[in-house]
Amino acid sequence: MIWEKENWEKNGWVILTDHRRHGSPYDRGSSDAYYGRAPEPHLWLDPLGRKTVKKSKMTKKQIEEYYKGYEEEDDRKEWE
Repeated sequence: MIWEKENWEKNGWVILTDHRRHGSPYDRGSSDAYYGRAPEPHLWLDPLGRKTVKKSKMTKKQIEEYYKGYEEEDDRKEWE
């Protein structure tokens, strides 16, 4: 599958540190804040968000990372 680490490395795509990679709890929190959505902890298991993990199945650390991403995002989408 395309989201497997080997394919990302083989194709030269950027792999961010684990807590900031695309789909991570930190990334999803940051994205929710940027787009003005209410905080709702979750994470993605694939790059497109087709496979997700909801708060009830997340670890305490994952939930903390989500809120950290949400709180640290200082940019906001400008809707025109």
